[in-house]
Amino acid sequence: MNKLFAASGLALLVAAGSPVLAQDINGGTLTCAEYNALDAAGKNLAMGAVRLFAQESVNAAEAGTVAQMTSETDEVFMGRMDQACVAADGTSTVIAAMRQ
Repeated sequence: MNKLFAASGLALLVAAGSPVLAQDINGGTLTCAEYNALDAAGKNLAMGAVRLFAQESVNAAEAGTVAQMTSETDEVFMGRMDQACVAADGTSTVIAAMRQ
């Protein structure tokens, strides 16, 4: 019983420590504030989610010109995400910030 309590307590602590990583990252709804709060590993996951969102044809209208950037190297694409979110309001989605 004590081992079960300890394991569930540890799982809760890990989930609370990284709320965005504890759930799936949606590249279409990820805000700049959420992105900026991530560590390097989280930003890599976010970059993949944003790329995936932009590449899906059903998101073409929302992704706009970001879809043309998805073939860039990881460093260039993440640099664009970083730069866009520095200039944007924290409540803006990463996709919207990158389109401007």
